[in-house]
Amino acid sequence: MEASSNDFEDFSALKERLSVETNRSKRQKFVSNLSVDLFKPRGEVINKVCAVCGMKSKGTFCERCEEHKEIGGAIAKAKYILKIEGAGLGNCDVIEFDVGYSFVESGDEIARKVKKIGGQISQIQILRLNNTDFLEDDVFNQLKDLHSPVSLGFSFLGNVVPLYRGSTLDFGDIADLSKGDSKLGILKMDVDNLGKIFASGLSKEDRTISRISTLSSMLDVFFGGYLNKIAMKHCVYANLCDDCAKKVDSKKREIKIETGEKVYDVPEDELCNNCKSENNRISKIYMVYSGGDDLLMVGPWDTIIEFGKDIRDGFKDFTCNNELLNISGGVFICGAKHPVGRAVTIADEHLDLAKSHLKDGNGEPMKNSIGLFNECVCWDDLRGYQKIGFMSLFELAKKLENRCEKKIISKGFVYSLLRMWGRSFDKFEGDLIKIEKNRITQHSHVPLLKYQLARTVKDKKEWENIESMIKPCMPWIRIPVSWVSLRMR
Repeated sequence: MEASSNDFEDFSALKERLSVETNRSKRQKFVSNLSVDLFKPRGEVINKVCAVCGMKSKGTFCERCEEHKEIGGAIAKAKYILKIEGAGLGNCDVIEFDVGYSFVESGDEIARKVKKIGGQISQIQILRLNNTDFLEDDVFNQLKDLHSPVSLGFSFLGNVVPLYRGSTLDFGDIADLSKGDSKLGILKMDVDNLGKIFASGLSKEDRTISRISTLSSMLDVFFGGYLNKIAMKHCVYANLCDDCAKKVDSKKREIKIETGEKVYDVPEDELCNNCKSENNRISKIYMVYSGGDDLLMVGPWDTIIEFGKDIRDGFKDFTCNNELLNISGGVFICGAKHPVGRAVTIADEHLDLAKSHLKDGNGEPMKNSIGLFNECVCWDDLRGYQKIGFMSLFELAKKLENRCEKKIISKGFVYSLLRMWGRSFDKFEGDLIKIEKNRITQHSHVPLLKYQLARTVKDKKEWENIESMIKPCMPWIRIPVSWVSLRMR
């Protein structure tokens, strides 16, 4: 978008124009590919097409998608990024306007990588990824061999993937890391009302380029850096020593991946220092992208739901619980062989539902929500509106699962909750405003709930306790029931 120096005097208005143009471009991504003859038959015989983009290809992937695959693999293993300015940089991993970018796995490979690139290098910037300790001896020892002006620094990049023995686990292995049903979870999240925050979140006199840039940079620190820390809390471990392996309840926490090797889903504090080292740790989370104000993650379905909760908690901590800074998410659960592109589209639809979630029966939108299991709920309870949030529903799901494992209640009882929900609430499906009003006023399920509990649970004190947990959550019971049914398979 073109702008004059005068336009920068009202930067918020300029930013708003840019946002409009950006949204228009997003909705017309491929308009430049259209031509008058696009839909006319060409008489060509197409033998093979790329499995990713559908373009003509000699092999499984076209040249462009193969290049993206190689770059993605390099980013996942990279410890450093080299930003190289000059000419003739054809051997860089990515080149833009005489600036090349190359990904390096260790500090002692930097000089060799630069020599391989060749060309007429005028400047090199060495950025250590996700680590502020960039003044390493391995790097310093090679500076004299680079023969170009060099600067050092660090950068944050969301690049956590499930790596084992130098290779990325495939989606089948990732799905097998789930407890219960082997399924994938696709998570999309982004910050609510960010355009509005940039445009009017600051007073007019404070709405300067530097302040807006600082806000943008801090969000990038969260999505590009801090998320890596959250993701690495969700790990499994390989190559345990005999003592640590004996501590593991193999029926619950020993998992076989397709290579036939065993990995262990065990808390880090139960392992010795050697077993919980970085070499033995395998992330369950596959970061497809994370940066700016949004993210896309793939992982075991149950881990993805917990990860989404952790991200929201981390975001509220990062923003000092600012009521105006919130994040919404959408989760889609599918089999390992489900087309990922389609799964991402559905997760995006669930995110859109979360963004349009209604606070009450008057049609007031609120966002700050999560969409999953064909349901949409706010993160926290809204007691003033008698609405139960995801945090309470997730806590109920864990308690029901625990009681199923202890045989206090049966899986049949849990499934019966879904039938009760259907009789009371399913008839308003499709009308969001009626659904929200109905959930607050409808109590026809209560007698049947009491009857089922009296039949199922012998201890009166226990069934009264379970009833008190379930009753306020009944209008949104699909979330806890879906969790338990998938985890107990």
